[in-house]
Amino acid sequence: MALRIDEQYVYDKVEEWGGMEEIEESVKLIEEYRNTDFYASKNTAIVGWEIDHKNIYDMIISVFTATLTNDYLTYQAMVGMLNHKIKIDDELWRVKIMADIIGLISTTGLIEIESERGEYHQIFTEYDFEDEAIPEDPKHQPIFKHPRRRKTNWDYDDGTGSVILGHRMNHHEDFVRLSHLDRMNKIPLTLDEEFIREYEEAPKKDPVGIEEELQWENYSAKAAETYEKIIAHGNVYYDNYKYCSRGRQYSGSYYAGAQGSSYKKAIVQLRNQEITEGF
Repeated sequence: MALRIDEQYVYDKVEEWGGMEEIEESVKLIEEYRNTDFYASKNTAIVGWEIDHKNIYDMIISVFTATLTNDYLTYQAMVGMLNHKIKIDDELWRVKIMADIIGLISTTGLIEIESERGEYHQIFTEYDFEDEAIPEDPKHQPIFKHPRRRKTNWDYDDGTGSVILGHRMNHHEDFVRLSHLDRMNKIPLTLDEEFIREYEEAPKKDPVGIEEELQWENYSAKAAETYEKIIAHGNVYYDNYKYCSRGRQYSGSYYAGAQGSSYKKAIVQLRNQEITEGF
């Protein structure tokens, strides 16, 4: 199972190595791509894509990190995961351009794309960090102490990013009630260990095809690892709630959130429980 890897760690590691030839070549290819004369509608979309050398470099690091971090990742999944980094309003063109960019990066050898019987295209890389201790990505991880109070709509220190789901595409600095998120984030949670031991987590619907089966296996393994981690820390943890673009509250705990599947709703409990009377 691949570890969750923090992008900043990869960025720092590449800088420590003095750069990577494949990354520099990827930067050149993307800059050439931006200056290529395609057909009218594609040219218009690319002209509206505001980006500089550093943004391109950061995007390549994101592609590299996503590949390092996932045991199984398809071309389509990576496009869906990272197309928000193409800063244009048209969602269809974001997807098309991101697909082109990933293809260009693969020509340098930084990542590789392998096709099986034309059914799906898996992305992988031959690079690793030689079994070094790699810090986990803070996103989607359980929190074992009160999350600190939010002072702005973006948290630069703990790695969780914007308080508005959708990351930079939906982020804004207008008013949102940060005090409500703080109040919800202070509620201690626990897992029903007996239920976890008794029942196996299952997908909402049966996976169709090899791709969905592998995705479910990867997800369920990481979920089980998260449950074990929470229980090992005294079975007390906290959620990190966020707002959607319409102001609705959502759990930030990907693997152990009460707003998840029926299984999640069954295992996630309030740590401090009382018998209510007077009804």
